[in-house]
Amino acid sequence: MRCIKPVLPPEYAVAFYQGHWHLKYMKFISLIILFLILAVTKVSFKGDMDVPQNIHADIQNDIKRLIVDYVEENLPSASNIKFHKVWTQKINKNKIKALFKYSFDDSNQNTRSTRVAIDGFAHLNKQANESTEDNEVWSFEDLQITNNSIEYKDGIKIKAGE
Repeated sequence: MRCIKPVLPPEYAVAFYQGHWHLKYMKFISLIILFLILAVTKVSFKGDMDVPQNIHADIQNDIKRLIVDYVEENLPSASNIKFHKVWTQKINKNKIKALFKYSFDDSNQNTRSTRVAIDGFAHLNKQANESTEDNEVWSFEDLQITNNSIEYKDGIKIKAGE
């Protein structure tokens, strides 16, 4: 079966465009609209940099240090602390959310040899009255653990029926 495509004579196309001059410029207008949308999107997502990148890096390093100090102080048998993710994001000019995921090995008489992984986040507020131009002070508003898991390296034996 053949498909027959109708072909319009060139006179018809010229007559069509003469009556509808605005159709000649639709591609040009569409292109301008596309560039305007791209420009607005870029400006809206870029936003202003209220919190400089070095502040984010300092907060991430401080969070790592606080977690390592806490784990070492409260779990002396813990070792091999690894950070899988430490990320900060600006919520507003004076508030940052810090997300983290870390793990460590723990072995003692109760837990044997395990790998403990912890995910969580913290909200930090800028302390405007204590901050200076050279040094910003941020405080924890809250800290939440969203997920934790324990991997037993040796496994635990369970005897049924006893």
